[in-house]
Amino acid sequence: MQDRTIQDYLLVNKVLHEETKIMAILQNDPTVERIEPNGITKSKEFVFGDNEDVFVPVGTAYHKIITKDKRVVYQTLSSPQKYSKELFRRQNLSPEEGYLIATSQKPPVSKYFKNERVIPTQGDYDRGSFKRYFLQLSTSTDAFSILEVSKKSFEEADSIYNKQVVTWSLNKDKTEMEKLNKNSVVLAEKTFPQIRMKIYNFVEFHK
Repeated sequence: MQDRTIQDYLLVNKVLHEETKIMAILQNDPTVERIEPNGITKSKEFVFGDNEDVFVPVGTAYHKIITKDKRVVYQTLSSPQKYSKELFRRQNLSPEEGYLIATSQKPPVSKYFKNERVIPTQGDYDRGSFKRYFLQLSTSTDAFSILEVSKKSFEEADSIYNKQVVTWSLNKDKTEMEKLNKNSVVLAEKTFPQIRMKIYNFVEFHK
């Protein structure tokens, strides 16, 4: 299934790149949302854009670019340079790449979401619990693709996302808090089997 997903990503990404004729994207390119520099390739993680039969050597410097329309572009060198070469990822797809696959056959109204740090309020502590909201693209099953988001983002997410709400205990008794939150995560695993790898500190936010 993972191989099929990666093949889908490569096909969708290749078509988009051919349509937009992406060469080396530079730092000041107006289409860029953000750049993640200083990546180092692992074994069989990438292939060259101009020769998909050749794996990029281990230890090659690369950077990742997210465009404003949520395309994901990998290029050689630790940051964008004139002579950077395009790479295609073969393993460990990112959430952005999962989004690309999930929306390739969907209307363009689908939104892309990022992890959001949601902190309980004093009112939550007074009540003894609060709601935590999670999304996962319907094309993904790994823990890495599970996103914790705000209630607002959760409500905005459309059908390309699976959803899960977790009731998080803020019990003053640490032992009781841990017990209650373990039970909540066990229930959430029915929807997101890998969520335990996302939420593993069952006394998070204790005070």
